[in-house]
Amino acid sequence: CEPLVNGSEVSGKIAFVQRGGCDFTVKAEHVESAGALAMLVANIAGDPTVMTGEADSVAIPVLMIGQADGNRILDEINAGDG
Repeated sequence: CEPLVNGSEVSGKIAFVQRGGCDFTVKAEHVESAGALAMLVANIAGDPTVMTGEADSVAIPVLMIGQADGNRILDEINAGDG
């Protein structure tokens, strides 16, 4: 819910974000401000949910995926796969 501390790591890339803590709009605004091209939100429990927030609040695409797919991507990230 705060500006990203790893902005240089996500600039020009797709930011992987876990659901929870604050509104989707707030997260998307921080991700966009960090220079990311898009935001991928992983649900922390179960299937994807409908994201709410202000329409057109950011110019980057935002997509939510379920917990299982999020865990697979997180495993790849933690393994150092680009």
